[in-house]
Amino acid sequence: ALPLETDTVRINYPVDLRLVAECVDSDLNTLTELNPSLLRLTTPRDATYDLRLPQGSKDKFEKAMTAIPVDKRVSWRYHHVSAGDTLDSVARHYHAIGGRSPLNPITFNQAEKLRVALAEAGAPLPVYVGMRNWEPYVADTLARMADEGRHEAIGLILAPHATEASRARYTDAVGRGAAALGTRAPVIRWAPDWHTHPRFIAAAAELAATAIARLPADRRAAAVLVFTAHSVPRAMAAGSPYEAEIAASARAVAERLGHRAWQIAYQSRSGGSAEPWLEPDVNDALRALAAAGARDAVLVAIGFVADHVEVLYDLDVEAAATAHAAGLGFVRAPTVNDHPLFIRMLADVVREAAR
Repeated sequence: ALPLETDTVRINYPVDLRLVAECVDSDLNTLTELNPSLLRLTTPRDATYDLRLPQGSKDKFEKAMTAIPVDKRVSWRYHHVSAGDTLDSVARHYHAIGGRSPLNPITFNQAEKLRVALAEAGAPLPVYVGMRNWEPYVADTLARMADEGRHEAIGLILAPHATEASRARYTDAVGRGAAALGTRAPVIRWAPDWHTHPRFIAAAAELAATAIARLPADRRAAAVLVFTAHSVPRAMAAGSPYEAEIAASARAVAERLGHRAWQIAYQSRSGGSAEPWLEPDVNDALRALAAAGARDAVLVAIGFVADHVEVLYDLDVEAAATAHAAGLGFVRAPTVNDHPLFIRMLADVVREAAR
C-alpha cells in the first residue's frame, strides 16, 4: 500500500526515478505509483515538476541531488534512426533490454573508476565525459573544461578499433568544439592505440573464459569463439586498419585462452542493402556453424567496451534466437565494461600520453 502522507519537492530538472529510489532508500514501484504521470520514469527536462516522495525523504533527496552532477541524474539514450528502422522496431529493442540503454551509466562509471585509478597511480587528473550523439555533448564538455581553466587534456576514445565511424567522427567533433571556443579551447593530445594492450586482452580473455565455463565441461574445448564487432561499409573499412585491428584483438584473446576454434563476425548493420558492408553477419555465421556440426558458440563482442543496446539486443536477443533456432548452444561473454584490468589499461594509456 502507498504511504498516506508524502513529501513533495518542486524541481525543474530531469532526474531518473531509479536514481531517486536509490537516494531516498525506496523502490521504483513506490515512486512510479506516487508519480504515475512519469511514464518514461524521468521527470520533465524543460518544465517544473512536483515530485512526490515517501514521507520524511525530502531532505535526503535534496542533499543527494546537490552531490550528483546534473549530467549524471538521467540516463538518456539517443538512437540514430537508420534505413528500415520504425518507431515500433526501435521501441521493441529497448523494451527487450529493460526499457533503456545502460550506456551512459556504464560510461560514467568507467570515467569515475579511471579517475580513481589515475589517482592511485600517482597521476591525479580530472576525468570528463563527452559524447557525440547525446548529452553531455563533446562541445559542451570542452566548454566546461575551458570554464574550469583546463588548458591541456588527453583525448581517449572508448573504441578499440579505428575506422571513420569509431574514431574520425569523434576527433572531428572535438575539432569543431575546439574551434568554437577559439583560444579558450584546451589542447588535446590523443591517447595511443590500445586494441592489443595486454590488459585489454587479459580482461577480454578472462570474461571469455567465464563464458566458456558456463558450457558443459565435455563441450568447452570444441566450442567456437565468435568475436563480433560493428559492421561498417566496406568502403569505409578499406580506408582504415579496422579489420586488421579486430583480427589482431581476436587472435590475441584466443591465443591467451589457448583456444583454437575461433572466427570473426559482424553485427548491428544499419545501412541499406545496396551498399556492401562487412560480413559475415553474426546471425549468418551462427547458422553456418550449426550447419557445419558445431554444438556451441561463445560470443565475444570484442569491438565493444560496454553492454549497451547493440550488445544486449542484437546479440542477447536476436543472435541468441538465431542460435536456438539452429540448435546451437549459445553463451555470450560480457564486454569489458568496468573490469579492473580494463580500467588499469585506460590509466596506462592516459599516463603514456601525458608524458
